[in-house]
Amino acid sequence: MRKNVIPKMLSCLVAIAVLVIILPCIAEASVVEPMEYGWRIYLEDGVDYLSMPVIPDDVTPDAVFGSDVEIFGYEPETGYIMPTVLEEGKGYFVRCLEPKTVDVRGTNVESITWATVKANLQLGWNLVGIGKTDVTIEDDIEAIGWDAVEDKWITLGKGDTLQRGSAYWIELSLSAPLAAEVSAQQQPPPAPPEVTEIVVTSDPTNILADGSSTSNITATVTEWENVASPVWFIIAFEVLSEPGGVSLYPEFDMTDVNGNAYSTLTAGLTAGTVVVKAVRGEAYNTTSILLTTLTTPPNITFFTPASPVNDTVGNWETFTITVNQQVNVSWYLNDSLLFTNRSVTDTKYSLHAEVVGEHNVSAIATNQNGRDMQTWIWYVTTAPPTPAQIPTLMPIGIIALVGLLVLVALSRIKRKT
Repeated sequence: MRKNVIPKMLSCLVAIAVLVIILPCIAEASVVEPMEYGWRIYLEDGVDYLSMPVIPDDVTPDAVFGSDVEIFGYEPETGYIMPTVLEEGKGYFVRCLEPKTVDVRGTNVESITWATVKANLQLGWNLVGIGKTDVTIEDDIEAIGWDAVEDKWITLGKGDTLQRGSAYWIELSLSAPLAAEVSAQQQPPPAPPEVTEIVVTSDPTNILADGSSTSNITATVTEWENVASPVWFIIAFEVLSEPGGVSLYPEFDMTDVNGNAYSTLTAGLTAGTVVVKAVRGEAYNTTSILLTTLTTPPNITFFTPASPVNDTVGNWETFTITVNQQVNVSWYLNDSLLFTNRSVTDTKYSLHAEVVGEHNVSAIATNQNGRDMQTWIWYVTTAPPTPAQIPTLMPIGIIALVGLLVLVALSRIKRKT
């Protein structure tokens, strides 16, 4: 019986080692989730008409298309509306400033057929939407679609296809019932919402040319048409002229319930006049901001690291400062000039710890308005002796060591017996 002990012990040890190896792999294995249905929508810059081929969990316009895309629905009784949610079977007028790709995932819209389109028509103009499947017109009626590539209307009739994910205008009137043959439309579909006048203001109108002062830009839609409220118009902002170095953010904004869109101008370091333009379609206006020269001394507003600084021989240490105006920065080590950065607001210098002892590191910022200085106390010491490395064992190594000890113990038992 004792002769079988050692082979059995070895088998157990091998099994344990294999288990240790494969357990991490089992723990890291991920569960594969079923993939949702996805739809990719390509929006051209300008206007387009579309519908929802899938309905996502969050159906708010911002969640689906983003805040840089205008979305308007249409109701025959009230005209253009600003939808709070996007629905299946509805068509939407869309406007964006540049081409955009939108990925939508959710539940397929499979219930849209010609019969459902026809059943939901109301008197007047209808902006109808198509789901994930193309629909064929089965009656003598015209549907008007928009070619976003060619920027023109296209007219479709009986036997033509209404494409999935698109939207179409269909007019239903008492004089032209659905079952009757309809001739060419006498008028185009309803004109989309549009801005006709914008007022632009800046506050304040005079700021310092210090690289950080700001002016708030407000563009207000004061006149509009074809929609009851000025909400959801995209206003684009741009700098028409500047002395140099200014920035404007954001470059576009969506109007709020009061018809206001906002941007912020940040000054550069050069004095002069900045002209900012706000535009929406054919409507635009401008505002001017005066940047004035700084006369106060420069101020170091930020520095790293904190003083004192502790290092050991052989290490590198980087010293950094930020100044509130454009300056020349001279770097000193123990009163010896190392280097000068010219016409900067942010700068850094790296030093190699070579000499043991206490050192002074200084950054002096100067311009025509004055100067400011940052000084660090830098302690450099010798590196402590490296402790002897103690070899470490991986789990498998530990198991092997335990197994070896067990074998040694068993061999001693065997010799005694």
